[in-house]
Amino acid sequence: MAADARYHGPHMPGGSGGREDWRKAIAMYREAFADSHVTFEEFLVSGDRIAGRWRAAGTHTGPLPGLAPTGKPIVISGITIYRIAEGKIREAWEELDLLGMWRQIGVFKGPGRD
Repeated sequence: MAADARYHGPHMPGGSGGREDWRKAIAMYREAFADSHVTFEEFLVSGDRIAGRWRAAGTHTGPLPGLAPTGKPIVISGITIYRIAEGKIREAWEELDLLGMWRQIGVFKGPGRD
């Protein structure tokens, strides 16, 4: 990942952050879901862009901001698009099923898959 890489996604205040912000978000989720694993299910490549469709699973055993561990398992999916230059990630855009995660750990109840 390039030192000046940018990440655009729901984990960042204002929707965008730098490489260190991205690392902090990853560390937060690794602490909250210590047994988590991510499986990339498909990659598409076009020019300097790589899109990856993925699925993540884990158990909520560590804290999330404002939320104590629930011990509940989750499975979510997402898509990340990377821009690559000179062999390094320069930018990434990510969308993931955070609402599904909140439902599975019991934070949100509402219409849908409850």
